[in-house]
Amino acid sequence: MAEVPAALRTAIAAYTEAVNRLAEDPDIVLSLLRQRNEIEQLKQDCGDRSDAVFGELVVADKALKNQRAAIAQCEDLSQWRQTLDIPAQYWWWFLENYADHSLEEAIENYRVSIVTAQANSTTNTLLEVLTSRDQIEQALGKIRRKPKQAIAEIIDLDEQLKTLGLAISYDRKLEDWKENLKPPESHWWWEFTNPLPLLLQTIDRYEQAINAVDATANPQSEQLLEMLQARDSVERAKLGQNPLPTENITKIIRLDDRLKAHAKAIAVDNTLDEWKQSLNIPGTYWWWQLTDPIPLPNQAIDRYEQALRKLEEPPSPTSAELLEVLLARDAVESAESGQKQPPIERLTQIIELDNRLRQQGKLIADDDILDEWKNSLQPKDNWWWRLTEAETPVAQALDRYNKAITTLESTIRPSWEMILEVLLARDIVEEYNSSAVPEAIARQIIDLDQRLKRQRVAIAKGNQLASWRKSLKGGGGEWWWHLKPTLLGGDDDNVSLFDWVWTAAAVGLLGLAATFMTTTTQALVQPVNGAVISDAVQNGTLIAQGAALIAGAGGALTKNGQKAIENVLASLRLPPNWNSRFAFGFSAVIFLGAYGTNVNLPKLGIWYQSRGDQFARQGDYLQALREYRQATKFYRKAAPKAALSLSLGKVYEQLGQLEKAQEQYETGVETENTEATIRLARVMLLQGLQDASWTELMEDTTALHQAGIYLDSALNQLRDFTAANPDNFYLAEERQLLRDAYINYGLFFWAQLDAEHPWVPNLEQYYPVAQYEVGVDEIPEPLLDERALHFSFSAYEAFLKAAEIEATLPTEADGGTAQCYLELASHVEENLRGQARQYTSKPPYEVCYERLVQEPEHNLHDATIMWHTIHIEIPAVLAEDGSPNVYLSEE
Repeated sequence: MAEVPAALRTAIAAYTEAVNRLAEDPDIVLSLLRQRNEIEQLKQDCGDRSDAVFGELVVADKALKNQRAAIAQCEDLSQWRQTLDIPAQYWWWFLENYADHSLEEAIENYRVSIVTAQANSTTNTLLEVLTSRDQIEQALGKIRRKPKQAIAEIIDLDEQLKTLGLAISYDRKLEDWKENLKPPESHWWWEFTNPLPLLLQTIDRYEQAINAVDATANPQSEQLLEMLQARDSVERAKLGQNPLPTENITKIIRLDDRLKAHAKAIAVDNTLDEWKQSLNIPGTYWWWQLTDPIPLPNQAIDRYEQALRKLEEPPSPTSAELLEVLLARDAVESAESGQKQPPIERLTQIIELDNRLRQQGKLIADDDILDEWKNSLQPKDNWWWRLTEAETPVAQALDRYNKAITTLESTIRPSWEMILEVLLARDIVEEYNSSAVPEAIARQIIDLDQRLKRQRVAIAKGNQLASWRKSLKGGGGEWWWHLKPTLLGGDDDNVSLFDWVWTAAAVGLLGLAATFMTTTTQALVQPVNGAVISDAVQNGTLIAQGAALIAGAGGALTKNGQKAIENVLASLRLPPNWNSRFAFGFSAVIFLGAYGTNVNLPKLGIWYQSRGDQFARQGDYLQALREYRQATKFYRKAAPKAALSLSLGKVYEQLGQLEKAQEQYETGVETENTEATIRLARVMLLQGLQDASWTELMEDTTALHQAGIYLDSALNQLRDFTAANPDNFYLAEERQLLRDAYINYGLFFWAQLDAEHPWVPNLEQYYPVAQYEVGVDEIPEPLLDERALHFSFSAYEAFLKAAEIEATLPTEADGGTAQCYLELASHVEENLRGQARQYTSKPPYEVCYERLVQEPEHNLHDATIMWHTIHIEIPAVLAEDGSPNVYLSEE
C-alpha cells in the first residue's frame, strides 16, 4: 500500500488551519482557495485514499462550506475565477452559489411544495414544485447507492406531482420559466408545461419506456419499473378523458400487447415484486399482476395452443414436446384458478383444446419417458396427466365420468365447475359409446347414467343448463344436457302412493295454516276507536305470513311453485324421491308458523302493554296511549283485558279525559278488580269536584252516593283478602291500595263540604226559634254548619289513615300524596274552627305541595285539588267574645 506523500499531508494541514482562521481573517479567502487547488492536484498522484489524512480533508471541506457566506463577500472572487480559468468541478470557487441540499431535505421541501400547490395552484407554488424536484435530482446525482426507502418516497411524491400535471400544463407562465432555466430533457416533470393534453404525454412516455425495454436483450429492473409506472400514468390520465379518442384507445391497446410480450421478464424480476408491495398498487392494474409467476389466462391458453400445434404437425412429437403440452395445460389450470368465473368464450376455447389433447392420448400413453418425468414432477392428479397411463380411451373416459359423479354425490353444495365436469365427461363417454362397446362397459355406462339422473335436481338448479346449451351445444345436446327435476320424481322414477299422500297432506296443512292466518289478520287489522292502526311489527307479520302462504300454496299447486321447490331441493342436495316429502315439510313449517303466531298474539299484547307502561313512567302519555290501544287487539281473556283497561284509565285520567277513564275503569270493575273499583270511585269524585270548581259542594248526589258504594266495596275486598291471610297486609301492593282507598275516602267527604260557605245560610230553615234561649232578633247569623265540621273531621281521619299506611311504603315514606292531603286537611279543620295558626315560614301544606308537584309522576288532579284548597279563604264563624261557635244542640 503506497503512502500518502508528505507534501499532500502538509498541504492538508495548512488548509485545515486556514479554514479555521477564515472567520477571523476574511482576507485570506483567495489564498485559501488556491491551497485547495494545490490539494486537488496532489490528490491526482495519490492512489491510496484510505489514509486518515483524507478524513481530515473531508472535515475541513465541510467547515469551508459552512463559511460560504464569508466567501461570498469577497468582491474579487468572480474575477479570479475568470483569470485562473477555474474548472466547474472545483466547487470551492463557487461557494457563493453553493446549496448543500441533502436528499432528506430535498424530499421534505418537495413534499411541502406539493401540499402547498394542491391547496392553492398558482404559478409560484407550481414553480416551487418543479424546482424542488430539480433539487432532488441534483441530490440523487451525488449519491452512488440510492436508498430504497428514499426512492419509494420520491416515487410516491412523483405520483402526486402528476396529479398537478393538468394545472401545470394550463399555466403559460411556467413555459417562460422553463425557457429561462433550461432544465435537462431527462427532467420529465418539466414536460407538463407542454400545452398538449396530459394523456398524450403519458402515452408517449409509455411508448418510450417500452421501446427502451424492446431494445435491450436483458432489461434491467429500472427499465421494467419505468415501463410499469408509465402504464400507471396512462391509466390515471385516462380518468380525465371522457370519452377517449379512438386513435388513443388503439395506441394504448397496441402498446399493452407489447407490454405483455415482456411478461416473462417481469415475472422473474423479484425486485419488481418488492416495489409492487411498497407502492400499494390497485388490484385493477393488471400489468402489475405480471410480477406474479402465475401466467395470465390468455397467455397460458396461447402457450397451450402452440404446444398442441407442434404435437399435431409432422413428424412424430418428441417426449419434450409431449411434456410441454402437459405443463402448458397445468399453466392454464393455474391461471384459471385465480379467476372468479372465466368468460364463456375462454371456457369454450379451453374445452376445444382439451378435446384436441385427448385425441393425442395414445401418443402420450405410449411414451415411457413421460412416466419418468411424471414420477419426478409429482403433478396434481389432473385428467391430462392420467393420459400417460396405459388405459384404453374409453376406460379413461369412464374413469373420469365416475370420478365426476362421485364428487358431485359427495358434495352438499356442488359448484358449477363440478356440474360442468360431469356433463363434459359424459360427452367424452358418448364419443366412444357411439361405436360398439363390450357388454361390461355398456353396463357400466348404464349404471353411471342412472347415478347421473339421480343428481338432476342439483344439475338443473337455476336453469343453468339452458345457458350452457346455447354456449356449448348451440341449443342442442344429448339428454344429460336437458335434465329437469320434477316434484314427484323424474321419468325414470316410480311414483309411489306415499308420494301422493305426502302431497295431499301438504295441501291440508296449508288449508289449516290459511285458517290461522285469517284469524291473525283479523286481529291485526281490527279497528281501535274507529280507526285501523298498525306498526312495522304488525305489517311485517302480515307480509311474512302472506308471502309464506303464497309460496306454500304455489309450491304445492302450481308449476312455478313446484319449480321453486325444485330449486330449493337442488340447494339442499335431496334426492328426487324426496320432493313430495319436502313439500309436506315446507307446508308443515308454514302451518307451525301460522299456528305459533296466532296462539302467541296475547304475548304481543303483553309486549305492547309493557312498552306503554314504560312510556307512562316516562310521562309520555300520548305514546303510552298508542301502545295500549295496540295491545287491546290481542287480549282474549277477561283478566288481562281488565288489567289493560286499568292502565288505559290511568293514562286517560292523567290526560284529563275523565269520562274515557271512567269507561275503562268500569271494565275492570266487572272482573272485581279492587284497584279498578277504587279508581272508578275516584274518577266519579273528580268529575263532580271539577264541576263544582274543586272546593264547593258536589251537586251530583247520585254519583257521590255511587262513589261511596264503590269505596266501601273496595275496602271490603281488601279486608276479606287480609282476613284470609293476615300476612297479606304486609304486601306492598295491598298497602298501596289501602292508601289509595283512604285518600279517595277523604275526597269523598270533601266533596260533601262547601269549604267557601261552611255555615247555615238560613238558620230558621234548620232549627225552630223556640229551641234557642235568646230571642229571634238576637240569633247570631250565620252559624257554623255542624255538618261541615263533621265532613271536615271525617276527611281528616281518612287522610290520617292514608298517611300512616303511606309511611310504611318504601317509595313514598316521606311526604307523599297522603301526607300532603293530611297537612291540608288539618289546615281546613283549623280554619273551620277558627284556630288558624300563624307561620313564620311557609306552611307545611304548601311545602308539601311544592315537593309533590316536582315529582315527575305526580297526579295532576291531586295537585289541582290541593292548589285550589290552599288558595281559597275558609271562613270561621266566631262568637261575640271571639271564641269559635259551638254546635247548636237540638235540646
